[in-house]
Amino acid sequence: MFTALVLARAVHISATLVLEGVLIFRSFIAATLPLHGTPVTQAGGASFPERTPFLIALAAIVLISGVAWVLVLGGQIGGEGVVRALTQGVDVALLKQTQFGTLWQIRAALALALLVILLGATSSNPSSCLGRAVLAVLATALTGSLAWSGHGAAKPGPAGNAHLIADVLHLIVAGIWIGGLLPFAFRLW
Repeated sequence: MFTALVLARAVHISATLVLEGVLIFRSFIAATLPLHGTPVTQAGGASFPERTPFLIALAAIVLISGVAWVLVLGGQIGGEGVVRALTQGVDVALLKQTQFGTLWQIRAALALALLVILLGATSSNPSSCLGRAVLAVLATALTGSLAWSGHGAAKPGPAGNAHLIADVLHLIVAGIWIGGLLPFAFRLW
């Protein structure tokens, strides 16, 4: 059970960071860089990680791995596995009666909003500047909200608030850096 929880968390966090970074890159950096040696004004396209199908897949992975995280955690808390936790209502109690559950409901809504918006965009109908900015903001909020599932959220008072703010900023910047490297590498290649 512990391995499944580690795997679900690792996939979820990784996909969240990459999704944020790619969306930030697409929204604020891509327009200033040439694509495959073509000047920016003639590029007219996006490299693979910036394309909508890849972003849809990432958003789906974020949503699915987030659900897996909650299900496996419920199974671990109940001590009897995921199916038993579902049938005994452990996962429902986790979602409705804990700060963690409230956070994950918000995170699921953010991930679902990203997925729905991306599904509405097509390659033939590239998203507007405002649409790209909305996606970037949603992805940044999704990434920053991971801090509330860490140690910073457990400490009360001013020291805990400072820790939480530091965690939020660290996650956001890490997502921009790690996720932005992927489309940047494709642009260089």
